[in-house]
Amino acid sequence: MDILHYIQLGIGRWLHVLSGVMWIGLLYYFNFVQVPALAEATKDGTNAGITKHVAPRALFWFRWAAVATWLLGAMLLGKSFLDAFLSSSPPTIRSAWARGSAPS
Repeated sequence: MDILHYIQLGIGRWLHVLSGVMWIGLLYYFNFVQVPALAEATKDGTNAGITKHVAPRALFWFRWAAVATWLLGAMLLGKSFLDAFLSSSPPTIRSAWARGSAPS
């Protein structure tokens, strides 16, 4: 196994999963924690700390986790990237092995 194959399918896959978990985790944070907390903080006038300090940092990480997940996923697809989006039927594992794009 050459080093590029190891980076793409070994490290790249773990980074893709890690960034995806971070992306979805922050999405749940926004929906279930921050939005209700912001509504309550607005009622009693203490929302300045959340909107000035917490929200921008959380949005920063949310955006970059989404970008990383997408780019790492595209890297993992490699030559099959366009086929994944332009194909009328989903590719099967058997067809991937036949093309030689599946890991060996």
